[in-house]
Amino acid sequence: MSGASGPPVAEAAALFRRLGYTVTDEGREFVARRKWRTVAVRVLGAEEPVTDGGQSDDAPNLRCYVTSRGAAAALDSRLAAFDPDPEWAVVGLDDDGHEVVRAP
Repeated sequence: MSGASGPPVAEAAALFRRLGYTVTDEGREFVARRKWRTVAVRVLGAEEPVTDGGQSDDAPNLRCYVTSRGAAAALDSRLAAFDPDPEWAVVGLDDDGHEVVRAP
């Protein structure tokens, strides 16, 4: 995976596109839209600190945190410690595909 040395940013955007979402940007934080669903996506490195990123009144009510597959379970545990306000999911990526560790 090309993001092996850092967060899998391009891979996260490509995953959402394959799932039929329109991706607004390919940065470390982007919005993915499909039909009625809008997801705020945040791509994190394996050891990167996690915060809820704040929540504004017009922010999507779904959030997905994406990291490498090897770091996904630990990220899920760190997020569970403070349970972000919107519904949230954790996805791990590697060369073989993706794994949904937590779904909303």
